[in-house]
Amino acid sequence: MGRDTDIIALVGAGKGGHAILEALLRIPGIEVRYVFDADPSAPGIALARKNGIWCRTDGLVDELSADPDVDLIFEVTGKPEVFEALRASKHPNSSLLGNRTGHIRAIAPGTSVPLMRASRWCCTGQLGRPTAA
Repeated sequence: MGRDTDIIALVGAGKGGHAILEALLRIPGIEVRYVFDADPSAPGIALARKNGIWCRTDGLVDELSADPDVDLIFEVTGKPEVFEALRASKHPNSSLLGNRTGHIRAIAPGTSVPLMRASRWCCTGQLGRPTAA
C-alpha cells in the first residue's frame, strides 16, 4: 500500500526557498526531508533547522541520488547549472521542479524530459494541482 505523505527536498534556501519552505510546512501530508544551500546563513536553513529538517550547506546534494523516497525536488536557486546537475543526478523515482530564467520547469520521474514549461504557475494549496496564476 502507498504512503500518505509526499516527501520533498528543497535546494536553495534564500528568500524564495524560505517562503516555499514556510508554505510546505503548513500543508498536511507533506514531509520536507532535506534542505540544501551553499550558504549556512541562508534564512531557509535556519527555518529548516528550527523544524528538525536535515540540512546540508557544503554545496553537495548526494542524498538526492540515493533516496528513492523523495517524491519531489524543488530547485529554487535560479541557477541553470544547479537544475541541470540535479536533473543528471536525482534518483529516478524523484520529480524535479525548478525555476530557470523566471520560468518553471518540471521533470517527471524516470526521465530527463521536461514535463512542463510555464511562465506563470501556482498551486491551489495542494501539491501537484497547478492552476493559472
